[in-house]
Amino acid sequence: LLPEPGAENAAHDLALISAMMQEGRARVHVDGRHLVLWGGLLALAFFALYLRAVGSIGLDPLAIWTPITAAGWVGSFLLGHRARGDAPTTNSPNPVLVGYRAVWVGMGLVSLMGLVLMFTGANAFDGRQLAIQSCAISGIGFFVTASLNRVRWLYLVAVAWWVAYIAYAVVPALTIESLVAQAVFFIAFLMVPGLVLMASARRDHMGPDHGAEG
Repeated sequence: LLPEPGAENAAHDLALISAMMQEGRARVHVDGRHLVLWGGLLALAFFALYLRAVGSIGLDPLAIWTPITAAGWVGSFLLGHRARGDAPTTNSPNPVLVGYRAVWVGMGLVSLMGLVLMFTGANAFDGRQLAIQSCAISGIGFFVTASLNRVRWLYLVAVAWWVAYIAYAVVPALTIESLVAQAVFFIAFLMVPGLVLMASARRDHMGPDHGAEG
């Protein structure tokens, strides 16, 4: 018996959808290095803000955030260029990858605009506002990534960021110690998830060296 044309098309569509989902999961694991980059840079920025608050360094916030932001964007561009070919591709337009990339790029642009507004005088520099914004945006990024690519443990990372968001939102003002707490959060819930994703990519033979044994 010959298969019905409709059944053959449906099987092809299901196979393509499955391949796109797999491509999305593979890209998330390869892109863990972006999380490590930004987690390290943002933790460094908040540690620097803490040292400024206690009088150990005399840098103003603009002198801290300008090189951190520049290094992050340049580093992300270079990592993105280097990562081409590190994950399998379906050679078809993939809405999963488009949505995933758009979310993180959009988050970066919103954060960048917030910093520009603060440092151009449109808004006074407000560390509490910056902490609230970064926690909320980070939670959204991990939640959408987990949803689109079915990397389910990333939901827990999203929840951790939103718990921090609630904590910062209900306190009337930041303490000096909260700057250290924010730095630790970027290490624990941005760098560490990135390292886990990178380790998974290497284990699945999708790491930067392509042939790395897991």
